[in-house]
Amino acid sequence: MMLVAVGVLSLVGANAVFVRRRNEARQRLAAVAAATNRVARLSSNGCLPTSGSVIGPLGMTENWAVVLRDNATREIADSVRFGAHPTHDVVVRTRLPC
Repeated sequence: MMLVAVGVLSLVGANAVFVRRRNEARQRLAAVAAATNRVARLSSNGCLPTSGSVIGPLGMTENWAVVLRDNATREIADSVRFGAHPTHDVVVRTRLPC
């Protein structure tokens, strides 16, 4: 009976880890999608420097910036922080001509 109890407890523990990892993967996917969409929107705008921040769904915090470089390019960066403990960051960057 003791072996069965230990086996069941290990399955419950493994299932908890699986659920936590699955939820983290979903949050990471949402963060990557948010960052990619923001960079696409900023890419379609003109060559104006801008920056901003927003708190999105699931407690995600997004910060973005468009910086003009001296070689007629603009650097677009977007970072999304997600997760409770520990927090994770997703950063998407690109450079485009002006």
